[in-house]
Amino acid sequence: MRSFRSQQHRSFLRKFKKINSLIRQSPLLSRLTRVRRSLGLGPDPTRLHFAHPHSDAGHQQIPHPPATAETAPSGVINVSNTELTTKQLSVLKRGLSFCPSTPIDKVELSNNVIELSRKVRLREWANNNIPAPERIIPQHVNTLKKKWTPPSKRNAFIDAFVSSVNSHLDSFLKSMEQKPQTETDNLSRSERNALASFKVNSNIIIKPADKGGAVVVMDRSGYISEAESQLSDTRFYTKLPDDPTPIYYKEIDKPDSKLLTVMLKHEVMPLIPMAPKPAIFYTLPKSTN
Repeated sequence: MRSFRSQQHRSFLRKFKKINSLIRQSPLLSRLTRVRRSLGLGPDPTRLHFAHPHSDAGHQQIPHPPATAETAPSGVINVSNTELTTKQLSVLKRGLSFCPSTPIDKVELSNNVIELSRKVRLREWANNNIPAPERIIPQHVNTLKKKWTPPSKRNAFIDAFVSSVNSHLDSFLKSMEQKPQTETDNLSRSERNALASFKVNSNIIIKPADKGGAVVVMDRSGYISEAESQLSDTRFYTKLPDDPTPIYYKEIDKPDSKLLTVMLKHEVMPLIPMAPKPAIFYTLPKSTN
């Protein structure tokens, strides 16, 4: 009896493993596996090989087509008349959410720290030297930016704070000088030049594809023409004499508005902007697999 149960258990495990393998197996991969010998394919069905008549090895991998802006596996699709350089493709390959690092302006950073220290000292000076009723600045008083800074040694805590900030600033600037440019800049000089070329090129528009995460480069004239053709379709769009957004906002904001229930209005109103604006119309290029 025990032997019969163990046989049943082993049979169940074999069937269970076979079912799992069938579930994980791709139908296309299974078909290639069954016919690879008859077609002369290699052991890996995902890499095609064929016998070369003048090759001693007997098998040679089928060459891939040359990578272009349209077929490159970098996620960049160029449908414009502008030929993109290698560096421009490298920048676009990073995606539209990529954020180039901002070069640190040492002079501006030092001036900001000095201005921060000055404002802290001015706040302490104003609280200890100006009576409360006179702290309101009259309208006729000149409010132009002045450079006067209260003297030090008035408050030990402020002096310690300013000294600590200046010390950290000096250490930070020295560490930045010792680091190579590759650690402080996520773009090379040629890639930054390529990025700048996109800003001055008014003949192209760069948009994300509707799916797949690809970046599409299009001619501006074609993009505008496509947008106008869609907006001219009266089945979906109607030209209005003016913007109805303020009217809709007032209708929703009414106390007796029937558009929203009391509970829903309590949840939705904090999400509605105080100064609503109409959305900007744009189109996404359709990518084909």
